[in-house]
Amino acid sequence: MKEGYKFLVYGTICNDLQIANTSTGKKYARVNISVTNVGKKKDGTEYNHVEYFNCFSWEKIAEEIVTDYKKGDKISVECSRSVSDYVNKQGVTVKEWNLNIKKINEVIIDNSDEVYKPKIAASQTKKASVTPPKVEDAEEDMPF
Repeated sequence: MKEGYKFLVYGTICNDLQIANTSTGKKYARVNISVTNVGKKKDGTEYNHVEYFNCFSWEKIAEEIVTDYKKGDKISVECSRSVSDYVNKQGVTVKEWNLNIKKINEVIIDNSDEVYKPKIAASQTKKASVTPPKVEDAEEDMPF
């Protein structure tokens, strides 16, 4: 079987977390994660660009996230992508892609960097070790 894309998302949980069940009884939790990219333009001005990702966690991973995390916590997850279609209220078919969480990584926050200061105590860091990336001169690195 061919392996698909893998996404690493490091950001802040934006929603209240709770376990829900599909119509077949499978447990899941929706995790909305905001990611802030910080950088400098060629003229030296700084910018923040925020993106939001809809992530889903399933079964044991959903239970772990709901138990160990809350809105406002930093989280680092490895995900695969899924695409779904639905018809909105206006009758238009909308294609939406979501990320399915496969693994949770520990977040170690560098307290010297104002952007990534934790909203939780340093003693409450989570599961495996990821240091947040800094985005500098991002415009020059863009492939387009």
